[in-house]
Amino acid sequence: MRKRSYYLSKQQHRQLRFMLAAVLALPIFTIGALVFIFPDILDLSGEGMLGAIRIRLDPPFRAA
Repeated sequence: MRKRSYYLSKQQHRQLRFMLAAVLALPIFTIGALVFIFPDILDLSGEGMLGAIRIRLDPPFRAA
């Protein structure tokens, strides 16, 4: 009986490495896309990020 070899060919190794890279990159790209589309995800204080920026840019109110 022939001894089974578990070594991968060069092409199989390349395919496996590509698949692994794709599987690892997918969640990173997904999170990046979500944060790009909904920047409020990063803001956990309950106030929208854009609201916080708008408040900072508003001129300070002066007492009459």
